[in-house]
Amino acid sequence: MLSLGNEPGALARWLASEGVGRGDRVGVALAPELGLAVALPTGESALLATADERAAADALDRAERSVGPRWVWWGRATADPIARFGLPLGRCWDVLTVHRLLAGVWRADPGAVWAWLHDRNLTALPRLGQLDLLAVQAAPGSGADDPEQPEQPDGYLRPDWLAGGWAATPARLASWAALALRAADLQ
Repeated sequence: MLSLGNEPGALARWLASEGVGRGDRVGVALAPELGLAVALPTGESALLATADERAAADALDRAERSVGPRWVWWGRATADPIARFGLPLGRCWDVLTVHRLLAGVWRADPGAVWAWLHDRNLTALPRLGQLDLLAVQAAPGSGADDPEQPEQPDGYLRPDWLAGGWAATPARLASWAALALRAADLQ
């Protein structure tokens, strides 16, 4: 993951240097304590490190005006701070809202959306504190059960990530933005 520092124009310059054009999808996740993470379909990601929501909004505004991508995010955790500053974003993809339309349901949280997109049993969604002695375990040392990855070996999203763990580190924030892109691709 590339660090863009904290200068708002850095995001627009980086997107342009990566060949992102008008309407191209860019995953985005915002955690006020860490900053703004963006992810590209190529697997590249970057972090604008700022604890100031206004600076993050300024960076998005500059990138919107100069590059004009389609911003992809999970839902209101990212959309609300952007809306608070009245940014006129031309194109966005809200994964939870699209899920409501596709599935014809009201319940739309990232764990349920991910399970639905991967044809997993929605009644078996893992929860924090859940003890499951019969769960499939990854072989020790295989790297398949990496808690720094949002997806468990069984294909469900990790409950600690869903409970806000996606915003624990810059790397997780970037992974969350990339995961929103993956979900949008499946939608």
